[in-house]
Amino acid sequence: MNCDMCGKEAEMYKSIIEGTELTVCINCSKYGKLIGKATPAEAFREKIPVLERQPEMAETVASNFGELLKRKREGLGLKQKEFAKKIAEKESTLHKLETGTIKPTLERARKLEKMLGLKLVEELKEEPVEQKKDSSVMTLGDVVKIKKR
Repeated sequence: MNCDMCGKEAEMYKSIIEGTELTVCINCSKYGKLIGKATPAEAFREKIPVLERQPEMAETVASNFGELLKRKREGLGLKQKEFAKKIAEKESTLHKLETGTIKPTLERARKLEKMLGLKLVEELKEEPVEQKKDSSVMTLGDVVKIKKR
């Protein structure tokens, strides 16, 4: 059982501090109105473990998708019309894909990956942003220290 204000593990008391009922140690109870001793059920709060956020994996179509597609077509020695038939797309759609006018959906890119044996979908690793403690924000502990003076 830890004090809501200082975190100290000790015998807990209920106290009204700045309009809020807190479960605190005897030392911190002097900063408010002592109500009484906290029962074990009131003093015990299930600690929720802090889970470390796993980096999220997101997928996206390769930025050079059109170039890869065109290179593959030229490597096979096919004209756009012939290649479009082979991959079951319209010739105009293939032209737009190769020039980058349109970007394919992940589903279409995966389909073409399998058909052509190319790597067209990339994984993006999103790193969690670390939050820095803002020194201008006051905590309840800071307020208590200020009142002591």
